[in-house]
Amino acid sequence: MRALALGGNLPRANISDAISKIVQTVDALRHGLLCAQQLQCASQLSYSRLSRLTDKEQLTKLAYWRALSETNGRNLPPIVDFTEARMYLRSSAHFCFPQRLRRLSSFVPFEQLPPMTTTALRIASRESPLAMVQSEWAAAQLRMFHPGLEVSIIGMTTKGDQILDKPLAQIGGKGLFIKELEVAIEEDRADIAVHSMKDVPMVMPSGFSLITVGLREDICDAFVSNKYGSLDELPAGAIIGTSSLRRESQIRHFFPALNIAPLRGNVNTRLRKLDDGEFDAVILAAAGLKRLGFGARIRNTLDTNRFIPAVAQGALGIEYATDRADVPRLLAPFINPATKAMVDAERAFGRRLSASCDVPLGAMATVEGARLSLSGFVATPDGSRRIAAVETGPVADADAIGGTLAERLLADGAEGILASLHNLAGRTLAPPIGTV
Repeated sequence: MRALALGGNLPRANISDAISKIVQTVDALRHGLLCAQQLQCASQLSYSRLSRLTDKEQLTKLAYWRALSETNGRNLPPIVDFTEARMYLRSSAHFCFPQRLRRLSSFVPFEQLPPMTTTALRIASRESPLAMVQSEWAAAQLRMFHPGLEVSIIGMTTKGDQILDKPLAQIGGKGLFIKELEVAIEEDRADIAVHSMKDVPMVMPSGFSLITVGLREDICDAFVSNKYGSLDELPAGAIIGTSSLRRESQIRHFFPALNIAPLRGNVNTRLRKLDDGEFDAVILAAAGLKRLGFGARIRNTLDTNRFIPAVAQGALGIEYATDRADVPRLLAPFINPATKAMVDAERAFGRRLSASCDVPLGAMATVEGARLSLSGFVATPDGSRRIAAVETGPVADADAIGGTLAERLLADGAEGILASLHNLAGRTLAPPIGTV
């Protein structure tokens, strides 16, 4: 049988395979068993297309559209109307599709939600180029999923952006990047704030909540240099710029002959300092470089088996006032279950260990099917001691996996390292109390 609908021309075997894939995909969606990454695998969708469609409604629209594309042997323009997708499927089925596709075209995968009552949303954002790019992404997502919603961005300069001559650990930690944004929300000058999740403290202040959104970007640390291709190529005594105690500790552990120098400022400033010859190489988050269009500057990414990234690196989060019940509903369409599970596990690990800028630790979670694997480490600042381990379990137990891995590292000797660091900083190792 030939696929005649819409001018297609495929052998029957190819049609059957395509239909089988898409029916399995939608069946899984129907029972809530499929996250975005699993759908990508099941229906062989490209990552770039999938990254723009992450909720079940949008994924199902894309699944219908993928069925048409597969069965007609060509790529179709993006589908924006569910009714149109069903119409095309039924039209195609009339010509050539077997009963299973007829069943698919009659399946109603989601219920229409009542109209949103929120008409405008103000996003508080740092004014750094990266922060603005991330806020623009969030604004675009909100406008796409909620046509008619008026979204604006309010740029702000935080204390963390202003003090550039001292390490973050000496001036109050990563919380300096978000305090002013939280004040804007408290004073009703903004409704939400977009953050790089790696910059968000492990415990949220009372009255604020946090939601992880979107697909995670590259989680790796990036090696950037104008003269060398990797850490292995650097000669003894070469100067590496980094603002992260975690990165410094791991470099000192694996490459003790290299020199580490502090590097503060936004991504553009750090690259300029490299280009001015202040460093032989710098280490930056690959996610930030790629979001800003500087992916070509990355000479290499650090091996995550040795250089475990920061907690929640590469993920984005949106903070809002807990009493704003409308905000979670607005954000629901672009929450990615796999990304959320990874971030939940890593932040649970960080919370138990009271993670902060003065603690060299990292965590990296991966999701395969229904299983989550979490790697984590704790080290001394000079890299002389490093304790690492891996914990696995069901995705549904993400928080518990993070806590279990933390307890395991504490028992393996991390407690002594952390107690010493916390005593120097005037803090305790007790599990924190506050909003997750």
